[in-house]
Amino acid sequence: MNYSKKPTKLFLKKLSKYSKTNQQLYKEIIESLNIISEDPFQKQNKQLKSKKCPKCKRYRIGNYRIVYYVNTKKDL
Repeated sequence: MNYSKKPTKLFLKKLSKYSKTNQQLYKEIIESLNIISEDPFQKQNKQLKSKKCPKCKRYRIGNYRIVYYVNTKKDL
């Protein structure tokens, strides 16, 4: 099952910056987003320890992290 993505404005702003300055990192981020959208519950995606978002997960790309939340409600 392929999940949809709804990136934040801040994420898109930072991503556009990397598309101009660091092409390799930009490609890795795009590939990682595709991997996450295919299976967001992979074992390597660790649960984020946060009181603000207790259901958030993180995916590591080198020194960077993608923090995401999976909405499993069927009414969307």
